[in-house]
Amino acid sequence: MITLRLRHILLFTITLLLTACQFEDDSDCPKDENIAASYINLTIAVSNGNTHNRTRAGEIPTAGEDGDGREAGFERENAVTGITLILYQSDANGINTATDPTLDLVRYFPVTKVGNSATQGTSYEAGSAHGKHADQIEAKYTTGPQLIGKYGLTRIDFSKTYHAIVIANYDMTGSLTEGTSKLSNVRDETLSTIYSGDNTKAANLFTNFVMSSEEDNTLNFAAEGVMTQDASGDKTFNFSDDNHALVIERMAARIDFWSKGATYDDTYPTAGYVYRAWKTADTESPTSADYFVVTRITPFNLNAGTEYLLKRTNDTQKYLASETGTNSVIDPSTSAKTGTSTPSTFVNALSGIASLTDLSANSYCHTIASMHSLASASSTIDGKENVVLCYPMENTLPDASPLYYYATGIAIEGDYYIGNNTTDATKREHRIYFGYIRHQGESDKAYDALLPSELDATVTTSSTSPMNFGIVRNNIYRISIEKVMEKTVTEEPKVTLKIKVKKWDKFEHAPIYM
Repeated sequence: MITLRLRHILLFTITLLLTACQFEDDSDCPKDENIAASYINLTIAVSNGNTHNRTRAGEIPTAGEDGDGREAGFERENAVTGITLILYQSDANGINTATDPTLDLVRYFPVTKVGNSATQGTSYEAGSAHGKHADQIEAKYTTGPQLIGKYGLTRIDFSKTYHAIVIANYDMTGSLTEGTSKLSNVRDETLSTIYSGDNTKAANLFTNFVMSSEEDNTLNFAAEGVMTQDASGDKTFNFSDDNHALVIERMAARIDFWSKGATYDDTYPTAGYVYRAWKTADTESPTSADYFVVTRITPFNLNAGTEYLLKRTNDTQKYLASETGTNSVIDPSTSAKTGTSTPSTFVNALSGIASLTDLSANSYCHTIASMHSLASASSTIDGKENVVLCYPMENTLPDASPLYYYATGIAIEGDYYIGNNTTDATKREHRIYFGYIRHQGESDKAYDALLPSELDATVTTSSTSPMNFGIVRNNIYRISIEKVMEKTVTEEPKVTLKIKVKKWDKFEHAPIYM
C-alpha cells in the first residue's frame, strides 16, 4: 500500500519528467496518448521590395515608390541555413506596442534546400516584363517536421493570435529565453556581423547573410491556421499559403560597380575601364579625343559599428514601419552624426585620409584588373561587367549632418589621357574622383578630382528630403559612370555618376514544419 508521502514523491517525480521533456522528442519521455503533439507549418519569403513596406527610394522616384526594378540574388546571397522563430502576444500595435510582453516561443530550426526556380543574378529593370513580379521564387528550403508543443507542455495557446518575428541565419536561442526574455530584448538587439566573409577583397565569396522580419506578422491559430490531424492525434497548424508568408529582408546592402559605357583594356600602363570623354554635356555620345582610364575603385565611409537587428524608423512607430518622405530608416549612430569629427566606427573615412595613397592601402580598394577577373567569372549586365564592391551596413544621415564626414560613397581612381596619348607622361594625369551615394537617381552634381581636404563641405542633405543620402538594407546600389567631361583651359574634367537602386529579389521556402 502506497503511503501518502510516497504518493507525493511519485507525483513530484512525474512532474519533473514532464517538464524536462517539454520540448524534447525523446522516446524515454512519458507519453499521454490523449494529448496531441503540435506542429506549425510556415512559409518564409525573402523580400524583393514589392510588399507594402518598401525601402525609401529617395526623390526620383518619390519616397516609398519602387526603385529601378529588382534583381535576382546570387545563390550565396539567398542561402538560408536556419531560422529563429519568435512568438509573443501583443495588442494591435504588435512590435510597436507600448508594453513589453514576454516571449512565448524562441526556437531555431535548421533548414535544407529543396530546389531553385529562378535564374541567379538576373537583373530586371523597373517596368519590364519581370520588373514587378512579386511571385518570383528563387529558392526553397524546409526544416522537416519540428515540434513546438508536446503533451500539453507549451506556452502556446492554439486558440489565440500571436505576433511572429523571424530571423534567418542567426540563432538567438542562446540570448533569449522563452517565458523570461521580453520583446524589448529583440527590439533593441544590434549586430556587428551581418554576413560571413573573410576579407573585403573576397566580397564575391561572402555568405550567410542575416535576414530579419520586414513587417509585423500575426499568426491566428484559431481563425487562420488550417489545422490537420493525423491518426495518432498529432496536429499541424498550417500557414503555408502566400497570404501568410512571413517576409524577411537582408540586413546587408550591396554596392556594385557597373562598367556601362566602358571597355576593359590592359594595353595602357595600368589596366582599366576606358571611357571616352565628352566635349559638351548636351550631346548623346562622347566626341572628345580625350580618355579616362579607371584603374581602382574604393568604397569609403562604411559603417563598421553595429546595425539594428530589425529595421527602425524615426517616426512614432519605430520598428518595421513603412518609409515615407518624412520618415526614414535610421541606424544606431544616426543621432550622433551631427558633429565635426568622424566616429571611429567608420572604415576608410575620408576625414582620416592624409593623402591619396591611403586609399590604395585600404583593404576595400579594388584594382580594375582584379575586378575584371571577378566579373568575367561571375556577372555581366547587358554585356558589361558588374562587380560587387562590398556589403555595407545601414549608414544613414539626419538633416543636419555634414555630408563630408558621414555619407557613404566611392572613390574612382584613374589616368586621364589628353588626346589618348599613352606614352607622353606630360599628357597623362592621375586623378581621383569622390562621389557620394544617394538613395535613388543620378548624382546631383559632377565630381571634380579633389584631395580630401578640398572636398565641398557645403553639400549637405536637404531639409525637404531627410536622409536623401544613405545606405539602407536589402538594396543594391549599382554605380556607373555616366559621363566624363573633357579638360579645358578653365575647367578640370568632371565625372557624373549614375546610381541605380535595385531590390534584392524574393524567394519562398517550402512549407516549414516546426
